[in-house]
Formats: sequence, C-alpha cells, structure tokens
Amino acid sequence: MLDLDVEAPSLHNIFYDKVNDEINGVQYGTIEYLYRKVIQGSEDVRINDIFCSLQLKNVSGEIFVMPALKSMNKDYVYQIERLQTQQIQEKDVFREIFAYVQKELNVDIILIDTRAGFNQWGSLSLLTLSNQVIFIAYPNNENVEGLNMALQLMQNIGKKRYAVAMSKVVASEEGVKKTRSLFEGLNVAQEDLIPVYYKQEIALSNRYPIDSVDILVSYKELSDYILNNEKIERNKKLLMNGMKEQMLGQMFIEKQRLVRFLAVEQFLNQEANMFLKYRYREELFGIRNTQIKRRYKKGGMRMFQQLYIQL
Repeated sequence: MLDLDVEAPSLHNIFYDKVNDEINGVQYGTIEYLYRKVIQGSEDVRINDIFCSLQLKNVSGEIFVMPALKSMNKDYVYQIERLQTQQIQEKDVFREIFAYVQKELNVDIILIDTRAGFNQWGSLSLLTLSNQVIFIAYPNNENVEGLNMALQLMQNIGKKRYAVAMSKVVASEEGVKKTRSLFEGLNVAQEDLIPVYYKQEIALSNRYPIDSVDILVSYKELSDYILNNEKIERNKKLLMNGMKEQMLGQMFIEKQRLVRFLAVEQFLNQEANMFLKYRYREELFGIRNTQIKRRYKKGGMRMFQQLYIQL
C-alpha cells in the first residue's frame, strides 16, 4: 500500500505502531526518499528503508505499507513544495521502486492512495502509475457530477480500466436503492454497483487493522472486483498470445461444452481435477456465475461438488 495522498497523508497514522517500530519500522517516508533521490541526487537512500510489513495474523500472504512520511513536520512541507511530479517522471523513480518490490517482496498488487480531485500528484497516480483506477465516492449528487467529469477524462485519454465504488453506503433497502439510483446516473461502462457499506466500528476506530470478521464483508464486493478484474486481464493475455489456437484446441470439448483445465493453475489457482462448464467460448474471458464441477471420491463412490465462481 503506497500513500501518495501527499497533502493529506494517512497511512503513517493508521498503521502508526508498525511504521514507528524501532526494529521493523520505516526509516523515512516516500516523500523524503523522493526528495533525497530526485532533488539532492543522493545515492545513499534505500528503497527497503521506506516500507514495512504489517505482519497480519491469519492471513495467507503478506501486506506491506509504504507511507508518505514517518511523522508530520516542517521538513515534509518543504520537501513537497520542492518536488515536482515532472522531475519524478523524468527520473522514472517509481519504476525503480515497483521493480524492487516486485522482485524482492514478490508483491501481487500495489494499492495507491491518491489525492481527491485532479492535481499534479493525483494525475501522477491516476494517469501514469496505475494500471487500473478505482474511484471511491460517497453516494450523493455532488460526487456523481464530479465523477462524470473524471470518467470523461479517463475516456478522453484512452484509459479503459476504471471503475466506481460507492463508499459508506447505508446497509438497508432504502440506502442501497438510493445509491443504485445515483450509480445509474454515472456515465460508466460498469455492469453493476460496487458498494462499500457503512460500519460504525470502522468509523470510530483509531487503529487498523480492525480485528473483526464482520468488517471484511463491507469490502468483499470491492476486493472481489479488483481480484477478478486482474484475473480476467491475465486470462486475456494468455489467450491472445501466439499459443491461442493450441490452448483452445486442447482445452475446449465443444460437444460437451466443457473445458478441461490442463493448465488450471494459470487461470484459477485451483486443483487440476476440475472442469469448467460453459455456454460459449467467450465465457473464459470472465462471465459471472461460471459453473464449476469438482470430482472427488468418498467412501468408494464418485461424487460431484458443484459451485459457482467469478473468473
């Protein structure tokens, strides 16, 4: 998680204990790193000094945080004033940072928290660094108006991977109905509303992560969208390369309308004894509610477990 909301940074406060840990915390923030690297031309700064692990329990993986700063002071304000995003782009500093964390930390996704509205730092995050943009907005008419302008900009510059999530949605029939009505006023090629429901426990908390299973439900649809979108893009790339005909020829059993997953790990990260039921070939690119049958034996009898997934 990279904090580039430079005018209102928050990750250093949200994860204060981890960021300021004497042994495993950060030495300084991303902005100081960029200032010393770009403005001062220092070669002594190290990328592994600007991130730390959140060391979460009961998580199959690891999450790292890269705060904009370690603590707010006058030096930070001065560094922001001196830094220009054009200089950062010319030096291509973030390419170096991203390459490092991908190689050394084996990260799958980099989440960038950017400034609200359009400014030089917001443009750097939205237009230069990101592969996919998620606009998060409270459901009201003012935000719908502003979002439509932002979405128009995305279309004008040829950005195709973007979506809108409505945050702090009231978890009631009336709340969802109002939010859906506002969502329908957006000029976005997005199939359905992505809601993030309001949780008092989140609003009142001063420290994260919050140790509650119920909290995860609020963000499930948004996280599912991001992960599924990445999977669909990856599938498309695999099928668009020179091996497309060979792959499809091996995988599709047209008469039975089944896909035998010879290379299932590349698509679903599931066991290879699975079959994908499909109606037409294009479903492999990511149609919702795709049916999967898993075969297994129990007590000498061959059983079928049927479940639905989203590619």
